[in-house]
Amino acid sequence: MRSGNGSRCSSTAASAAAPTCSRRLALGARATLAGRAVLYGLAVDGEAGATSVLELLRRELELGLKLLGCTSPAEVTGAHVRRADL
Repeated sequence: MRSGNGSRCSSTAASAAAPTCSRRLALGARATLAGRAVLYGLAVDGEAGATSVLELLRRELELGLKLLGCTSPAEVTGAHVRRADL
């Protein structure tokens, strides 16, 4: 996403779900942060829990990219996002 001075900034995902990360990348973020989900995994099962959460996020992101027809996060653009009419 663009900050007031036009630079791209990273974004944190409250839910840290891969679709949220994909949307934010499509809107221009260079990175998204998923620290909270990893900390929950760490609290539940230590290093194995954190690793499990990261693996789950990776698999979800790979699936989301395939559904968008992209092979890497760099290919996700604003064309992949459309405004919902409520």
